[in-house]
Amino acid sequence: MTVVRAKWENGRVVFNEPIAWPEGRDLLVIDSPIAPASGLINDDHAETPEEIVEWLKWHDSLEPLEFTAEEEKDIAEWLQMSPQSQAAVHHSGK
Repeated sequence: MTVVRAKWENGRVVFNEPIAWPEGRDLLVIDSPIAPASGLINDDHAETPEEIVEWLKWHDSLEPLEFTAEEEKDIAEWLQMSPQSQAAVHHSGK
């Protein structure tokens, strides 16, 4: 499955980028008026080479996350849980 962005304009689906699908391909269209989470897709600005260099400088300035041994143990346990168990723990406030 491929996810692409499009807009509804004048009664037609208009893709934000060229699509190379064969004629007659079946599609599932889902109405999603909510903007994607920040950082996933950002069509609001151009990505010039200069902007990319600035973003890379910012990215390189980030400090790495450091966890205590106990935090690492908790994370490992959390990752071993099923999604249902994770949700139960999350909603219980523990």
